[in-house]
Amino acid sequence: MKQKTLFSPIVPFKKLKSTKAWLLTSELVRKKAKGRCYTCGGKYPMNKLVAGHFLEKIGNAATYFDLNGLRAQCQWYCNRMRHGAKDIYALKLIEEVGLEAVQALKKKAHKSKQWTKAELETIRFEREEFIKNLTEHS
Repeated sequence: MKQKTLFSPIVPFKKLKSTKAWLLTSELVRKKAKGRCYTCGGKYPMNKLVAGHFLEKIGNAATYFDLNGLRAQCQWYCNRMRHGAKDIYALKLIEEVGLEAVQALKKKAHKSKQWTKAELETIRFEREEFIKNLTEHS
């Protein structure tokens, strides 16, 4: 008989994008934007927007799910062709949340982080509730 362990397995970084936690996080970010790209201001259908990271995903696992550093971006132009339009993104984010919050996000990004299945399950649950509340109050 296999003995239960007290820890939750680590989810490899490459697999975060396919987790339910990420899919719901992306949906939440796009729904909150109401079809508007954060960086160019264009109006798009939900399926043409992505949850764009202020800080690159690679090497910044600690901020991967952080809603403070995620905004909806048009999938092709701002997120892909302009590589996230980081200059505009930074200026708007500083205006929106303040320089201190942006600096805190950058500081958090430098911390090493490995996500566990249990943490992702918690995020999934929180995002489901947030989306449900957002939908009810729309």
